[in-house]
This record gives sequence, C-alpha cells and structure tokens, in this order.
Amino acid sequence: MKKKTFLVLFGLMIAVFMQSCFLFQSKEAKPAKPDVIAVGCKIGEMTVVWENKDGGSWKFLAMGTASAPMEWANSDSKYMSTSKFSSDMGMGKENSVYILSVFSGSMHTARNNAAKYCRKKGGWLPSKKEAKKVAKFANKKFWISQCERSSKAFYYDATMEMLGTAFRTDRKSIVTIPIYYLDEKGDVVDPE
Repeated sequence: MKKKTFLVLFGLMIAVFMQSCFLFQSKEAKPAKPDVIAVGCKIGEMTVVWENKDGGSWKFLAMGTASAPMEWANSDSKYMSTSKFSSDMGMGKENSVYILSVFSGSMHTARNNAAKYCRKKGGWLPSKKEAKKVAKFANKKFWISQCERSSKAFYYDATMEMLGTAFRTDRKSIVTIPIYYLDEKGDVVDPE
C-alpha cells in the first residue's frame, strides 16, 4: 500500500513538473533591444530602416525577414480601386487593410497572399515610399501594398532601385518583406 501511494505521489509530482516546464517554454521571450535605437539596429528579426522625424504615433520603420518567393495574391481577376491606395510613409497598414478586405475568403492564405503573410508575421506590406527605405537593406524584388486595377501588382527591385509590375499570381522571383511601425522604445505600434 505504501509503495502504491509513493508511486501515485511520485507520478503526480512528475506530471506537475512536466506541466510547469511546458508553461515556461510557451512564454515568448521578447527580443533584446539596443540601448539606443537607430537606423540599422536589429531588434529580434526586425531591422530598423528609417526614423520618422515628423511625429505621430510611431518613431521608426522596421523590416522583417523576407519570405520565399510568393504571390501578391492568388487571383488576377479581382478589380481593385487604385484610389484606395497611398504611396506615403505610414500608409502600408491602410493599403494592406484594403487588400485584406478584397481578398478575405478562406482560399486566400498566408501562403498565397502577400498581405496575409505580413499579417501572420505581425506586420504590413510597405507603401511605395516605405519600400524605398526597405530597399536600402534588401537585395531582392519584394511586393509592395499597391497594384494596378486589374491583373498586376507593384514590386520594388532593390538591386535596380526601381518599381516594376508583375502579375499578381507571379510566385517565381518576388518575395514579401513585412514592415513594422515602432515607437521610441522599439515596440510595434499601429500608425495613426
């Protein structure tokens, strides 16, 4: 009887210990931040690419890690109103929200839609002006958050330092690089 009680208590102690190990492992460690945040600094997987000196709710623009080549969207046929897009700094989020509203069905996933990929990573597709800042730290063609009305979307070619267009379904050579808006402490915030 004592042996059985001991084994039951020992088993419970192991179960509690294992559960506490999993609890500690599931907590995400926040990325270490440099003492002074400036252009070129790394914060976890992000690289600061520009400092916003115009004020507002965010201080720095950062880029994430590039995806493998992927589609801008898995449909060429959806009409998009180009008047809903802006090229300005801080507008990548608003442009991305519009793209996500047009491609909202379950067949559009983070594997075949650049805006959904960025959201899965906690970021946004860059606007044209934001893409120029990202390009200084990139060496690939990457999608931006703007497109033509019909079947093509814009990308920025960092090696040629120019914009180009490709079919939205092109998945051979263009990657997605999410952008993030950071406050003065290096925390991700929403632009206003």
